Amino acid sequence: MKKIISTISISIFILLVFGNVQEARASARTVDTDFGPVHYIGSGDTIDYTKTECKIGLQFFVSEKGAEYEEFMAKHFSNPDSSSNLLETAVAKFNAYRDMLKTEYFKYNAKSGALTAGQFELLEQCYTLIKNEIEDRQENLKQNYKAGAMDRKSLRLTAKMQIINDRFKDRIHFPFAEFLGRMKSFSDGLPCFTNKCSK
Repeated sequence: MKKIISTISISIFILLVFGNVQEARASARTVDTDFGPVHYIGSGDTIDYTKTECKIGLQFFVSEKGAEYEEFMAKHFSNPDSSSNLLETAVAKFNAYRDMLKTEYFKYNAKSGALTAGQFELLEQCYTLIKNEIEDRQENLKQNYKAGAMDRKSLRLTAKMQIINDRFKDRIHFPFAEFLGRMKSFSDGLPCFTNKCSK
């Protein structure tokens, strides 16, 4: 009787464990990206860092988050406000993006059972990927700031010149014919020189 109860208990335990494993497998999902497969835990958007290679996961992350960052910066620097007012927000956004990349990188660990040298080489490649992205974005920030500063200065000067032109339009652009008529009457009133006054 004890053997039967223990056999039934073991069978139920195995079924429960097997059922939970199957349920976990069913809820986990893999998404094929341009860079390779990204594995997720459950039906949410949490990456399974033990299964996803850091190079693939980070390239996918940079592609997605980098596009959002670039869109924000393009919109931000198209603002006609002065460059000094725009710089603080742009630097804060860059710092947040840089910290987000570093945080994502540190979620990947060397996998147990793999060759240590190969794992460290892969993690080094992944770190280089993040480092290059940060350096590129930092350089872009400088270039956007300089180019934007010149563009905004030009826009402000153009607006000021338009105001000046509008104010003095009536005074500056008086009829040219009136000017020529006055010059002609002035010329006619002058005494002529002897070599030209033959009549």
